Amino acid sequence: MAWPSATELATEDLQWFHNDQPIPGAVTTELALDPLTLLHSGNYEARTASTRSNIIVLNVAPARPALVKQTFDLPLDGSNYRFLHYDADGTLYVFVSRPDGNHILAHQNGTLRADFDIALEQRSVSFLEPLSGDRYLVGTSWASGSFEISNQTVVFDNVGQASAPTLRYDTHVAATARLPSGALFIGQNLHDVTGNYRHVIHRLRADGSVDPTYARTNSRAGVLYHLLPIDNDSFVAVILDPGNNGNRRFRIERYRADGSAYPGFHTFYSADIIRLHTALPDGRFVIGIENRDAAGPQNVQRLNADGTWDSAAGILSRYDRHPLRVTRDGTLFDRVGVNSDGNIRCLLRRIQFPGTSSPPAPFDDIGASTSFDFYIDREDRIVTVGDFVSFGGVPTSHAAVLDSSYISPPLPPSAAIEASVTFDDETYQLRTATLSTSDQPAADTTIEWLALDGPTPADPASTALTLTAGTRGRFQLRATNAVGSTYSRIVTIPATAPSPILTNLSARIQIPPTGDPATLGFISRDSPTTPGVPALLFRGIGPGLAPYLDSATVADPQITLRSANGSVLAYNDNWAAELNSAFAQTGAFPLSTGSNDAAIVTTIPAGLHTLQLWPLDESTAKAGLLEAYLAGDGQELHNLSVRAFTETGDHALIAGFALAPPLDQLTAPRPARLLIRAIGPGLQDYGITSHLPNPRLQIFDHENRLIAENVSWSDATDPAELKAVMSSIGAFPLTEDSADAALIIELPSGVYTAVVSPADGQPGTALLELYLLP
Repeated sequence: MAWPSATELATEDLQWFHNDQPIPGAVTTELALDPLTLLHSGNYEARTASTRSNIIVLNVAPARPALVKQTFDLPLDGSNYRFLHYDADGTLYVFVSRPDGNHILAHQNGTLRADFDIALEQRSVSFLEPLSGDRYLVGTSWASGSFEISNQTVVFDNVGQASAPTLRYDTHVAATARLPSGALFIGQNLHDVTGNYRHVIHRLRADGSVDPTYARTNSRAGVLYHLLPIDNDSFVAVILDPGNNGNRRFRIERYRADGSAYPGFHTFYSADIIRLHTALPDGRFVIGIENRDAAGPQNVQRLNADGTWDSAAGILSRYDRHPLRVTRDGTLFDRVGVNSDGNIRCLLRRIQFPGTSSPPAPFDDIGASTSFDFYIDREDRIVTVGDFVSFGGVPTSHAAVLDSSYISPPLPPSAAIEASVTFDDETYQLRTATLSTSDQPAADTTIEWLALDGPTPADPASTALTLTAGTRGRFQLRATNAVGSTYSRIVTIPATAPSPILTNLSARIQIPPTGDPATLGFISRDSPTTPGVPALLFRGIGPGLAPYLDSATVADPQITLRSANGSVLAYNDNWAAELNSAFAQTGAFPLSTGSNDAAIVTTIPAGLHTLQLWPLDESTAKAGLLEAYLAGDGQELHNLSVRAFTETGDHALIAGFALAPPLDQLTAPRPARLLIRAIGPGLQDYGITSHLPNPRLQIFDHENRLIAENVSWSDATDPAELKAVMSSIGAFPLTEDSADAALIIELPSGVYTAVVSPADGQPGTALLELYLLP
């Protein structure tokens, strides 16, 4: 690693430190840590005999095993989707609902099959079972009036053409079950001649015809709901007995592949709805029982191979109706819906019954923004389809194959802290400061408060640290468990309230079609209160400014960032979509996707810099906006200067700036003190003859209220103070009684605008300067 602040130090006696201990041999401006290990977590700092860099906090997490084994490419954007079948040869069949209608698509060995598309118009699908000869048995349904559902089972070929089935499906197929041996069973419901509900179960041949040797072709009483394969030779069925006077009940029966009753099986009964989830490798199986009105949780139970309840396992309560899935070793997986900060997500988790002695191996809460479906194939891989673009931090499309044996590695503990500081409203002296952990530490975690500039706190292992008025300096929390340590951010407690700092500078100006670019000058300094890796967001806005102005804007801006010696530090023509997160973080207004605006996030050394905006292929002067935002810790913005041709109205020179407390979660009552100048006549000494002869300087708050104004600095309330302050900070002097404008103002945290316009209506070139005073 190499920190920008370290490159500014002298190299003769430079030494890197880790947790206040010198690192042997680390004496150059770059520090290499390769490979990173958990022992590298902590604080890093480069020192010389006379100065120090900012402290950089580094936390290293253990390497994670590979979760994603394969990612699929399916056209699922804006679609609903559901698994239908997963073949032993790796073919994945997915039901997709799109604006152009419903489809069944096939995906094989990482590629979407171009020769497979069963178009179903608006019909939905209950199941798909492959037959021989590229033919597929598909259960379909569609609305045929208000709340009326018509069902039909159709045999399709691979391009969606319905073919004449060998079996006449007079009634809809209610359920299917394919045994591991390949035997396929279907169940149908019908009314007998007396109007009673009955069902029939067929065993099908490979071509879809009925196998006449199967013993349960004759109809039986009750309505068939579900079929579930148990092993190579048997399956279970859920049947509803309508009963009399509403006294209906559900029952579970088990049959062998030849149609005979499974020996020794005890029929399981329930007055509530029974759902079949999955069979376990040892012959037991998992069911869900839920209220008839579908309200409340589903009680998941495990039944023994003989149909009796496995009471030792207990009852698992869950709300998601999605079927549980199981691997060959009996590990259960569940899709769980959670509400996180108002966002509904579906997560994939290992689960266990309450009676299980040992907890399941951890599996990350990995899920989609809305929903997904998943299936466990014959190789125990988890195949997922859903509304997600990554799993476990690995980029994917909308479908992926996951390793079901994946175990989340143990992690070091979190070390987040909160700070509450109060200052005297008149003297700005520190009253009290309280630092506390954001979360209660786990039982296996120890915490320790670190004072980086003084003695160890009296009670370093407490969850809250109270500091008195005589305390100041940098503080940090270290949390440690068996895996390793995590270091919190560093909080600096000052003896007096800090002034707000500049977090954003911007300038809107008229940019000529030829000649010099629009230029925003600024100074960045290392932050004494918020150490970290500095990052800044720079933008050059043209098309994105158009909705806010009546006048024309630059059509295709490009920006160049330069150091004080003119060398190029960064350049951008068209911004990238991944910068949207930086826009949101800094409060920058969003840009339209694909616009020709320019933006870049980069790190820069402390010092004087210029941001230039160049218009491409413009024939007339148009408006453009230059912006600089703090996008990370470690630096502060000081001073702004911008020079532009200035007129009235939309063509005035307008600069925006934002002030904020320098410490997270601290409210600084002390206002910021600023010197702001609008120079016109003072530019004559620098060879600018087209200067603005009589500049007016106005300051507005975030509600566009005028809070300060000046036309001639010598007419200010205290011109002597202005002259002294300008001299003390190194600003070039102004001629006595000149028409240049200047004022000193104290401002609390907030967003402000400085406007330079001609007081007498005569346009010209003006220089706007803003200095953050100590």
